[in-house]
Amino acid sequence: MKSSQNLLVWALLFLLLAYIGLGWYVARATAAWQFWVRAGVCSAPELEKSWICLWLDRPVFAWSALFLSIAAFLLALVHPITKLKSVFGNWLQSDTKAFLSVIVISFLVVVVLTRSDLVAEGLSLLAPGLLARLELRWAGYSDWHSFGMIIVICAVGYVAGLSLYQHYGVP
Repeated sequence: MKSSQNLLVWALLFLLLAYIGLGWYVARATAAWQFWVRAGVCSAPELEKSWICLWLDRPVFAWSALFLSIAAFLLALVHPITKLKSVFGNWLQSDTKAFLSVIVISFLVVVVLTRSDLVAEGLSLLAPGLLARLELRWAGYSDWHSFGMIIVICAVGYVAGLSLYQHYGVP
C-alpha cells in the first residue's frame, strides 16, 4: 500500500514539473511573439488605441487560451476510450465524413513527420498525464476525481511556471 501511494506521489510530482516547464516555456515564447504581433497589428496610429491592441498588450489572453486547451486535452485524457463512440457517434457512416477524416489524419501525419520538435514537446506533456491517470486509476479514484486532481495539479504547475518566469526569467 505504501509503495502504491509513493508511486502516485511521484507521478503527480512528475506531472507538476512537466507543467511548470510548460508555463516557463509559454511565458518565454509569449514575450517575443507578442512583440511582433503588436508591432504588425498596432503600428498604425488609428489602431493604437483600439480594443484589439489593448488586448494584445496583455499576455493573459494567450495564457488563458492555452490553459483552456490544456483542460480540454486533460478531459480527453481522463475520458475512457470506451465512451469515445458516444462522443463521435456514427461519424464514418457518410462518405464525405470518411473523406474528411482521411484528409485530417493525413495532415496530422505530415505535421508529425515535419515538426518532430512539436511532437516531442507534446509527448513530454502526454507521458506524465498518462502516468498520473494510470496511478490515480490504480489507486481507486473515479474518472471525475482523477480529472479534478489532474487539472488542479496542471493549473498550479502552469501558473507556477508563468510566475517563475515573470520573477526569475532572463529577458
